[in-house]
Amino acid sequence: MNKQGHSNSNSQQSSLIKWRDDFIRSKRLRWSPKTKRCYESILNLYIQYVGEDHWPPTRTGILDWLNSVQEQASETTAATYWRHLKAWLNYLEAVGALDWQSNPIYLIKKLGLQPREADEDYASFDEEELKQLYQLS
Repeated sequence: MNKQGHSNSNSQQSSLIKWRDDFIRSKRLRWSPKTKRCYESILNLYIQYVGEDHWPPTRTGILDWLNSVQEQASETTAATYWRHLKAWLNYLEAVGALDWQSNPIYLIKKLGLQPREADEDYASFDEEELKQLYQLS
């Protein structure tokens, strides 16, 4: 049993594993190998947490997982994991595996429960500094 009370069945490939593989395969032409590995790793962590047979994905399962990520890592990491999971679930909706009413992303966003990116200060340069930097004079 996993943290969500679902049993893990390794004897057959589950819905989440199949959909993860389909998602990764669909992006193979657009993504670099590093990006592909990153998405696959994050999705694997989610699947390990909720269980391979957890279908459809639920708001509670996602939020519990994101909270556990944030307890072990930073807000920025949790926000990154959220973006990757959101891309996957929106893909599942686009291919008809989830309908928009079953996609928990919308409710999480509507309730404002998604992880927030840490505010970062961005460096800005004036025109003269940019010319010097790129030697465009």
